[in-house]
Amino acid sequence: MASSRREATGSKDPELLLALAAAMLDASLPVSDAHTWSWRLADRFYPGEHLELALLPDTIFIGTADRTLMAAAAPDSLSQAQAARVCRLVRGIYDGRLDIRQSPLVLEGIRSASAGAATLRFAAGGALVAAGLALVFSCPWFSVALSALLGAAVGAIAKYMGRLEPAAAIVPFITALLSTLAVGFSAKLLGIAQVPLFALCAPIAILVPGALITNALLELSTRHMVSGASRLMHGILVMGLMIAGLMAGMTLTGLQLDPGSAALVTDVPRGFGGGSGFSALPAPAFAWAGILLLAGGISLALAASWRLGIANTVMMLCCYLILSLLGPLLGTAPSTAAAAIVLFIAARLCERADPSLSAPAVFQPAFLLLVPGTVGLVAAAGHSGADAADAVMGFVGLCLGVKIGALFIDSTWSDLSQPARPTERNHQ
Repeated sequence: MASSRREATGSKDPELLLALAAAMLDASLPVSDAHTWSWRLADRFYPGEHLELALLPDTIFIGTADRTLMAAAAPDSLSQAQAARVCRLVRGIYDGRLDIRQSPLVLEGIRSASAGAATLRFAAGGALVAAGLALVFSCPWFSVALSALLGAAVGAIAKYMGRLEPAAAIVPFITALLSTLAVGFSAKLLGIAQVPLFALCAPIAILVPGALITNALLELSTRHMVSGASRLMHGILVMGLMIAGLMAGMTLTGLQLDPGSAALVTDVPRGFGGGSGFSALPAPAFAWAGILLLAGGISLALAASWRLGIANTVMMLCCYLILSLLGPLLGTAPSTAAAAIVLFIAARLCERADPSLSAPAVFQPAFLLLVPGTVGLVAAAGHSGADAADAVMGFVGLCLGVKIGALFIDSTWSDLSQPARPTERNHQ
């Protein structure tokens, strides 16, 4: 939880600040960023009045001399395009280009603006992400096609079930189970003895909580322990439900994994072979096409703005290039850490150049390549200790990379990263 006290006053209603803080949480900003910007706005527009401010991942409290205001974050996060508009609004108010008293009307317009066809977009995005991931990890062509079909189905099911409150909590388990059952029955129908690892991973990759875990790491790196730990535990719970679904589906169908297909980006086998036609492996150059599909799928599923879509694509291409170059030389954990450092710093600089390009949103696409959580999921399902250890080491590398990147950007270019936390004033 982010909590502090400040002397501030002003003629404007603190409810305006409360609404802006809630909008920043709805925009999936880390609590640390929302807290810092909230205090900057408080210092500018409420100088002199006694205020207390506390933020949790889903609740905001503002205390004044005579009352306490509270707001809850919306159950559903804003799309990336809407989040970009919130970031521009906050920066515009702070810079003096917009009047804070107009913020309720602007926020109402942002929340009411919908990209439309949410289920169709998420299903199409799931198909692109699944196909892209299968190409990046050199799955046979039949796996690429099957992953795309199942990715679309997973996206549609997840979006539909997410609207039903009792069913929302088990979406990761149900979708992983159904996807694995479909892969298992398809393998039996086609007479395939062993299925590539990412034939299971790719269809559910769109549900891997990359943004959630990225925000958790950012919050932990800025010492917001309660919010960071709670988000991280939520992410681990989601991953656990996906593991359970995968293992249940494999048990029910007797599905066998290809033991040689468990690989991270740093050691994916390349080349042709293993059959012809639909059983053949894609040419190595198709991995780059897979990166473009991945970036496009994430941007489509999350309704990203065109600026963020371009940033997603550039970020994923750079991530893949770094891992491809450093992986064979340094191994999984060091190359992942190096990529995370570079990409985290780049994300913070992008955020400074354009507030609509929030660092978590820019960094999120790289998560699927830095630590594809589904590798660890299937390694666990296949009882592969070595592959599970690689996945764990990759995650450790990501954590260290984010932490080092945060320390570097805050100590070297603190004015270019998130705004500096205001210092406490002395109370008279």
